[in-house]
Amino acid sequence: MSGEDRPFHEWFTGKKEYEFGDLTRAFVRKADKALEWLSKKASEFVNAVESADTQRRIASETESGGNRVRERSQASGGHTPVSAATGPSSSASSSSDSDGRVDVELVWDSLMNRAYYFGQHYKSRGLLTKEEFDECEPFLFVGLPALTLFEAALRSVGHKGLVLAAGIEVDEKSYPPEHSKIYECLALLRDELEILKLTDLELEVTRQILLFSSAPDKEVQRKDEVSESRLVLINRLVAKANSVSSSLTQMPFFKEHFKGIMYRLANFSPH
Repeated sequence: MSGEDRPFHEWFTGKKEYEFGDLTRAFVRKADKALEWLSKKASEFVNAVESADTQRRIASETESGGNRVRERSQASGGHTPVSAATGPSSSASSSSDSDGRVDVELVWDSLMNRAYYFGQHYKSRGLLTKEEFDECEPFLFVGLPALTLFEAALRSVGHKGLVLAAGIEVDEKSYPPEHSKIYECLALLRDELEILKLTDLELEVTRQILLFSSAPDKEVQRKDEVSESRLVLINRLVAKANSVSSSLTQMPFFKEHFKGIMYRLANFSPH
């Protein structure tokens, strides 16, 4: 018998026989489910709007920063101090402008150096291949920067500001103003990491999820050893890091120099 053919009380409560109050209870259950659905959809909409707004603001700020570095590069004969080393590339004494703010070149340099380091690390472990770097696989243009940004937040746990790979700690006053939104996002990520206190296993799984988030065919090792509840929290961190990374990767300055990192990594031999 279809819903239209059944008595209303049977269709509404799911019972052929019902007692006083069954209709009310059934109504409350259905109303709760409807409200839960509406709340979920509203939350998804708000998150989507906030994410889009964040990416637009970061893109605008990063374009300004990229222009500054490009102008200085041209003024110095076309050389931009982005090395393929794994260690710091700028000293504290030469890292600040006259107003006390960290030079934007140091921020870009730090990002590129650490991206190169993680590329080396995962290629040495066999999780990334020469072919992937040769082909400049798209997932690397999101995954490596996202992993680098995540590590910056992780390195800063326990600090009031953010600690760059060069060992310099910056705060909202000394960080380059054109990257203020990036600073805010990483500071929030740092605070969440401090609360979550990820284990070594969870950290490694998080790193691989970040690296392969745009490559569904790549397997994340030992992911099944992390509980579902913790994976939910980890995926929230990943989404935030990816949001910042996606904005950075759209910048012409980033693409230009990141391809150089891909070339170096393709020719890097682990042995």
